[in-house]
Amino acid sequence: MAYRWVREVCVRWYVVVALLLVGAILCLRWWGMREHARSMPGKAGEDDLSNVEITLHRSSGGGPGPAYYLIIDGKGQVQYQGESLVDTVGYRTAQIPVDSVRALIAEFYRVNYFALPGDRGLTPLDLPTCETSIRIGSRYHEVLHGVVLSQTKDSVVHLEDRIDDIAQSVRWIGPRALRRIAGR
Repeated sequence: MAYRWVREVCVRWYVVVALLLVGAILCLRWWGMREHARSMPGKAGEDDLSNVEITLHRSSGGGPGPAYYLIIDGKGQVQYQGESLVDTVGYRTAQIPVDSVRALIAEFYRVNYFALPGDRGLTPLDLPTCETSIRIGSRYHEVLHGVVLSQTKDSVVHLEDRIDDIAQSVRWIGPRALRRIAGR
């Protein structure tokens, strides 16, 4: 009789433990899907643009190219710092539509930016470079684009140009600097 009672208690414990494990697994799967959805474009994570920052830094490397720095945040604020060979040297700010920020984020996903290698080639100090980065929440990635001959060069250059277009940086760097960039 005592054996039967012990067996019933053990079976009940097994059931309780099994239910707790199933509940824990379901909670973890739900949390993982929720976090994954936040990192996908067009999903819940993109609706919260407060933790978005996109940067572009062009350096002349002592050559004829412009040197400047752009920061675009999720609210559409653009910060510009002109360094050399640009029409506007110094700090400026502007505002762009939030939909433009969303379009730019979609462009980063379209070129599979987070999968690109961080260093896009060896760059001597006297040659121009362009560094881009994006932070969406806790996800961060940067790509240094120097002198490179690769299959991803076109998508990186296109992304750099899109950042310039959306930020309307030509208002600060000027048309001559823009032609020097286009003549890479």
